[in-house]
Amino acid sequence: MKPDIKLFTIMNVTIYATPLMFVGMLLAWAVYAGLAIVALEIRTGEAIIGGLILAFLIEIGEIQHQLGHATAAKQVGYPMTGVRLWLMIGTSLYPEDEPELPAKTHIKRALGGPIASAILAIFIAPIAFVLQSNDVQFAWVVSFFLFTIVAVFTVAAFVPMMGISDGSTILRYWGK
Repeated sequence: MKPDIKLFTIMNVTIYATPLMFVGMLLAWAVYAGLAIVALEIRTGEAIIGGLILAFLIEIGEIQHQLGHATAAKQVGYPMTGVRLWLMIGTSLYPEDEPELPAKTHIKRALGGPIASAILAIFIAPIAFVLQSNDVQFAWVVSFFLFTIVAVFTVAAFVPMMGISDGSTILRYWGK
């Protein structure tokens, strides 16, 4: 597998992309554009442009979610070093020499992402409402972004999935 591509550093957290992230972005773009055409009856040109914008917004939402983990990690004294983006999700990266941490520390770090996503949703919701109310072109993009932030990055983050979700971390350390 090809090495990660360093994209940028923010809040002392380096954001990396795997080649799979680009594949995920292309697939998401196609799915979003297709859904817009079929389900929302959006014109093809707008659907293609909107799908691309939406794919980027959702990746930005994932980075923002991960920065929520980074904020929580810094607050508990065991900061993240990076984020590895793959497909349309990311993995928090911590120092390789990090000591064994208390369960409470893991849980607090896991909660940082969904909390940050919920805060983002609070800011996006009125924008989506105003755009939809005024029938603005591309309003569907913001509304779908809001839906994703709430459904995936806030609510579904708590579902234990294959040991990689925030819910998996919370479940693993709950009661310990």
